[in-house]
Amino acid sequence: MIYVDTSAIVAALDSSDPRSKKAREVLKLSSNKIISELAIAELASVLARQSRVLAGIRDRLGINESVAFIAVILY
Repeated sequence: MIYVDTSAIVAALDSSDPRSKKAREVLKLSSNKIISELAIAELASVLARQSRVLAGIRDRLGINESVAFIAVILY
């Protein structure tokens, strides 16, 4: 079981982040992950401020930005 910090999630979601590939690899290592309510709040804050990250997710999934935001928070 691993604790997942906001910075790892943001790096994994942001394809322009130089740590993106490594963050995705690390997150795939364990199927048993823990994330705190604070990390979810931090992630929501980051997504609200960094529209390019959310736009990239929206474009990859082919959904509107509101649905992308909800999908990321729930995932």
